[in-house]
Amino acid sequence: MKKIALKLIAFILILATFLTCVACADPVSVHINLNHSKADYTNEYRKANGNFTSKNLSKIVGNKKMTELPTENDLIAPSGQIFAGWYFDADGTADNIYNQENWETHFSDKKGATVYAKWIENNKTLFVFDANIEGDFTTEFKTANQISGKVYQRIVDTANLTTYFSSFPNENDLIVPSGKTFAGWYLDRNYQKPLNLQNFYAEYSTNKGYYTLYPKFENLPTVRLIYCWDGFSIIESVAKEHYGAIGYNNVSLVTIDDGNTYQVALSNLPKEEYFNRFNYVFDGWYLDGEYTMEFNETNYKLAVIQARAGATYHEIDINIYLKAHWQD
Repeated sequence: MKKIALKLIAFILILATFLTCVACADPVSVHINLNHSKADYTNEYRKANGNFTSKNLSKIVGNKKMTELPTENDLIAPSGQIFAGWYFDADGTADNIYNQENWETHFSDKKGATVYAKWIENNKTLFVFDANIEGDFTTEFKTANQISGKVYQRIVDTANLTTYFSSFPNENDLIVPSGKTFAGWYLDRNYQKPLNLQNFYAEYSTNKGYYTLYPKFENLPTVRLIYCWDGFSIIESVAKEHYGAIGYNNVSLVTIDDGNTYQVALSNLPKEEYFNRFNYVFDGWYLDGEYTMEFNETNYKLAVIQARAGATYHEIDINIYLKAHWQD
């Protein structure tokens, strides 16, 4: 009776697994390779997963969403080594890291794949910079660091871990999506944990050898262009035609800065003939009250950078003033 009962339980487990896989559309096999003869699973992990005895482990799952794999707490590392993540190749190269994008690539046209554990020296830490969600690294950065895809890996000494934070890839190393700005590196794909000492040490573990970081991009603040002509009134009919008669002394135009607002500012400059000049001669447009920063593309971009530097990432808009200069 006991043998019959055990066989019945085994049959029910197999049937449940089969039905689960049928429900998840296209089932695929994930073969887990520890990639080192001295690596192993903990006894706790083995017991929690059916008391398997082999080092070869496979999972049958749906092909739409990457499955969870054993973590550093589930593994026994080889002597002098530390676990540094899972990869779709035995060498643990950046382009083959185990992430959602590579999962979809590997299982788009096949039913099985092998993932390999990566091991590094236990006095090192691997940082993985994954730009797959949005953006990319510049061609110059890829060439200098010998990468081809959207993932960059860097191994550093664990003893000097936080000193490397300031030398991580920055906005100059990234292709920032149009209309956005780089807002820093995050420890999760949902952008809830910005990379700082508090969040980093909350994630830190002595048996964890890697951290994956994701770049966050936020919308640029709106740039409000304000044209000022220092007390000279604009001709009423012109104001109505071109600017809706908004204001005696200034006109505001609002646009999102996608890197091309200079052309917007230039095309909307009020013309000299729009004004009641009272025998004053128009002397051009400037970006400062002392009339030393002439309005041109270089100075305009500098003014936007300076204004943005003084704004927060969540500020609604920044103001750029274009001031008419007159001589008597």
